[in-house]
Amino acid sequence: MSREIEHIAPYIDHTLLKPTATKEDVQKFCEEALAFDFASVCIPPYYVKLASDILVSSTINVCTVIGFPLGYNPKKIKELEIRGAMDNGAEELDIVVNQSLIQSGLYEEVLDEMVAINKLVHNQYGLTKFIVETAHLSSEQSEIALQLCLESGADFIKTSTGFASKGAELAVVKKWQSMIGSKKLKIKASGGIKNSKEALSFISGGASRIGCSRGISIVKEYENR
Repeated sequence: MSREIEHIAPYIDHTLLKPTATKEDVQKFCEEALAFDFASVCIPPYYVKLASDILVSSTINVCTVIGFPLGYNPKKIKELEIRGAMDNGAEELDIVVNQSLIQSGLYEEVLDEMVAINKLVHNQYGLTKFIVETAHLSSEQSEIALQLCLESGADFIKTSTGFASKGAELAVVKKWQSMIGSKKLKIKASGGIKNSKEALSFISGGASRIGCSRGISIVKEYENR
């Protein structure tokens, strides 16, 4: 049975990452976030400064994506993206891991990238969320990805970009939570979460954040249940 929570909005990263989003779309999106008090807005790197200016007096964090959506940019390029984003006001970074390295079994290289990125972001008091794209991982690789996040000192492990063949899977989130136990790593479930029932099932399964583009309808549905 899903655990009861009073408000669902603080779990939601209000997400707008479609490539055709306009400046006006992003501005409206941030204003919606103010009205609903989401945890963050997750928007394209180009619009971080705009979002930061709109949300500066609020408790809503500005989140953006790095190495998105494929993750195989060199580490130095990801670090350059992060510096630019944080200089413009980003407080949370959703970083796509190098999926090619995972598929190649080069886990030490993945860990090296994660450690360097965590150091860079944490030195500026930001949060890291590593997107491992579970649609492309075997069960064993999914567990390895979690262990890498734990070992690196990441803040979150995130299921999906939303651009793969499938998004978050409840069984994966539950498995991760059982492996995390009392450790500090958190889970962000994203990709394909369409309604409050699904969102609540992921929260009950162990997710601390829900990444979705339907945050407003989810909140309204939850409040009117």
